[in-house]
Amino acid sequence: FQEIADELLREGALLQVRSADELGDATAALLLDERRRDELAARAREIVLKNRGACGRTAEQLAALVA
Repeated sequence: FQEIADELLREGALLQVRSADELGDATAALLLDERRRDELAARAREIVLKNRGACGRTAEQLAALVA
């Protein structure tokens, strides 16, 4: 999970907050900024699509190693 969170953060698809107050501020800001919400969503979508099928590819590689 940490790897995914790191990639989302690195690619600007995730907001990281360190307190309840920051969470409230970030939520309020996103509610008021449709463009920013759309940017975050688009970046996250790109990452999901890029990694689609990763579990299957990993399983295939592992199966090849034990065969």
